[in-house]
Amino acid sequence: MMISRKVINKFIRLISKAINTLVSNGGTLSQLIVRGGVWVFLTYSAQQILAFIRYIILARLLSPDDFGLMGIVSLSITAVMIFTETGVWAALIQKTELDRGILNTAWIISVFRGLSLGLFLFVISPLVSVFFNSDMLLPLLRVMSLIFIIDGFDSLGIVLLQRNLEFKKLTTLNVSVELIKLITVILIGFVFKSVWIIVIGELVGSVSTLILSYIIHDFRPQPQFNLTHAKQLLNFGKYITAAGIVTYLTTQGDDAYVGKTLGTSSLGFYTMAYKLSNMPATSISHVINKITFPAFSMIQNDVSRLKFMYLKTLRITSTISMPFAGGMFCLAAYFIPVLIGSKWTPIIPSFMVLCLFGLERSIGSIAGPVILALGKPKISFLLNMLKLIAMGVSIIPLTIHYGFLGTSISVTFSAIIVECGVLPVVAHLLNISIWEILRQLRPSFLATLFMSVMILVIRQAFDLPVNLASMIGLIVVGCFSYGIFILKTESDLVQNILIKIQASTRYSD
Repeated sequence: MMISRKVINKFIRLISKAINTLVSNGGTLSQLIVRGGVWVFLTYSAQQILAFIRYIILARLLSPDDFGLMGIVSLSITAVMIFTETGVWAALIQKTELDRGILNTAWIISVFRGLSLGLFLFVISPLVSVFFNSDMLLPLLRVMSLIFIIDGFDSLGIVLLQRNLEFKKLTTLNVSVELIKLITVILIGFVFKSVWIIVIGELVGSVSTLILSYIIHDFRPQPQFNLTHAKQLLNFGKYITAAGIVTYLTTQGDDAYVGKTLGTSSLGFYTMAYKLSNMPATSISHVINKITFPAFSMIQNDVSRLKFMYLKTLRITSTISMPFAGGMFCLAAYFIPVLIGSKWTPIIPSFMVLCLFGLERSIGSIAGPVILALGKPKISFLLNMLKLIAMGVSIIPLTIHYGFLGTSISVTFSAIIVECGVLPVVAHLLNISIWEILRQLRPSFLATLFMSVMILVIRQAFDLPVNLASMIGLIVVGCFSYGIFILKTESDLVQNILIKIQASTRYSD
């Protein structure tokens, strides 16, 4: 059935109220969740637009070898971070009560960790350089080690704002940092035209985050350390640390293997395919985790309410993420050469495969906050172990036979295997059936299928050339097709969203 004109008019009238809601404070949990969700969405939309522009500029200025070098730097930094992850920030969000002593202890742990990691990366830089047989890695890694030290001093106000669902100030911080990094790249990019553009941009971003973190929140740390508080925080975080290590091996092990066996050029191609194909998924999953983990933690003792919120979140998430994945999959042959240049066309097959991986990431990201909110980080660790095993079995033969395309297939295959394990776990924790979960995905799946068919039919029927105009035209066709299908089949979802917006605006009236 067509969505009624009355509903559309109602939506238009609620826009002004929704704006008032965004700038208001306080309210019920539902109002906080709606308001926080909108702010997080706006934050990441702005961040990803700025990051995407920055990435296109870098892709046109730098070579695949440059991106390969930064890929190795990134996986080295991430390895040091993950293998020493304390899980303290997650513990602060999950705990129902906090006092000043816990916060000061958490900040001291963060500072000590940052200093230790910076020194450690500086010392092991020669070993990493020798392992990947690249002299350029040594100065890059040693300069980047400063990021650990800078980040260690960040204010805990960032996590406190997230814990309390106060994302309005976080929007200012995150968007400002991303804008500063973009401006930095533009100012120095056309002068250096080397991998140092990325390094300088990241350092400027870290310094900006440090300064702004103390401006947006009044938390000021004191030199107070309590061993009991430290044990409590670290005890919760031990499985998060273990899960983080396994996650690193599954998300960065592919980069390490490609860089070591196929070289920096292939790693540059693979890194570009991975980042571009997963930008929407990264945005969606980050938004979901930012808002749902603290929200789910608030209602961790009310399983029926948690179940309701999980299913609704899954339905809305699939409605957003599936068309992104389907559209990028169908338009890969246009998207890559038009936006980043013909020198990157070898990544098209890998990009298409990784679009499916990105879809799994965005859909599967809802399960993690549920598991952590219920205080069961061990389950996340075991699920990530399953993914590591699946990737470990498949990555070597597939990469040997198909290059970095085989790596992409291995990563995607492993993610699907894990998702098959996640669904029954979440269903058990929330006392629901797997079919009830899958029913939330059906409408968006059918709409995406319809959209994809329309794009392919138009593309073949008119034999469209590979240029910007054709790409924009096909995007319009896809958006229109998906929108019409959703409005006809999901009018109840649209009306429910309007009701939620209306309910959240009552507080600000």
